[in-house]
Amino acid sequence: MIALLAIPLMIGTAFAQDNQDTYDEIAGEMAEIRELELLEPLTVDEKSREELQEETRAELDTDYPPDERADDQRVLVAFGLMDPDDDLGDLYVDLLGDQVAGYYDPETDEMVVVRSDDGDELSVRDKVTFAHEAVHALQDQHFDLEIFTEMRIEGTSDESLAVTALIEGDATLAQIDYILSDVRLARDFLGELETDDISTDSLDNTPPILAETLLFPYTEGQVFVQYLFDEGGWDLIDEAYENPPATTEQILHPAKYLDGEDGIDVTVPDLSAVLGNDWRTIDDDTMGQFQISVVLADADLSDRQVQVASEGWGGDAYTVVATDDEAVIAWNTEWDTEEDAEEFATALAIREAFRLDAEPDEDGDSVIIVADEEVVQIVRDGAAVTYVQAPDAAILDTVLAELGGSN
Repeated sequence: MIALLAIPLMIGTAFAQDNQDTYDEIAGEMAEIRELELLEPLTVDEKSREELQEETRAELDTDYPPDERADDQRVLVAFGLMDPDDDLGDLYVDLLGDQVAGYYDPETDEMVVVRSDDGDELSVRDKVTFAHEAVHALQDQHFDLEIFTEMRIEGTSDESLAVTALIEGDATLAQIDYILSDVRLARDFLGELETDDISTDSLDNTPPILAETLLFPYTEGQVFVQYLFDEGGWDLIDEAYENPPATTEQILHPAKYLDGEDGIDVTVPDLSAVLGNDWRTIDDDTMGQFQISVVLADADLSDRQVQVASEGWGGDAYTVVATDDEAVIAWNTEWDTEEDAEEFATALAIREAFRLDAEPDEDGDSVIIVADEEVVQIVRDGAAVTYVQAPDAAILDTVLAELGGSN
């Protein structure tokens, strides 16, 4: 998503002008809280939940083209992160349509608040939503968020999540300060949350890799920004826009960000060349520590096991190549220590055996899991772990040979 969203803390445009004085007042308060001068007044468009859902569906093919969605769905299905019977477009529309409370688009300066009811006056939740979006407008006026939009689009998924976590964590922290600045506001806000019937059906029914990735910038981003604030106030947070976090590991471990610990550059060769003309690359990306933890959590592992197995991440890269009806995954990961690599390889083998409902066959530092329609091999070499999934053993061996030649 290019726009910066406000997610509720768990309509029409006719009333927007009537509420402009309230919006102006809140914008002034947020400028004081965030210690950034409001350089231009903010104009708000109000929409109902139904209007947002209709617009999201109407613009789906433009914002998220069908071919791109189809490839993304194949990747998620190949990793076992999504049911092949689900439709990624429908999940996308339902999730954003139900969970988004507002958004700010730095490309157009469009500011939208999704009204929580159809009354003339703003609810407390509407005010809190606008407070969050007002911070995005302040960020844009001072740091030019379009620069970060390009980083989020062109970078890896891990880089995009890290940058988004800075931006959303910043807005969420200031939003919380706004709520806590007025005891009556905080009391009324909590009261609305207790009495309002806020649906979480779409969130509950969405695959964790999508739902948790949507929430990560707000939850873990706020913790990251709070750490920076405790170390150096809003000034240190402002400086982060000059040197934004580049990995979700830095978000989850803010001290690593301040220490300048970056990810290791990991590559995977082009496999379509060795597999033949029928194969094409449908995705090249980096998981990062956060999404690795989501992958591992999709199995019979405790939260502690997932945490231990995903920490110590050094870097990773994967590629997915496919024909019309078959797919291959090749995934290289690097870890801080051999112990970290062993913990990850062990957890990944447990996850894959659980997912494929097959017994793992261990041979030293290698594990093979053979299922009805695919075969998986996990190989640890020192602090590196290689994962390959293929439709049969012959293709698996071809891919492993190519990866071995690239190390």
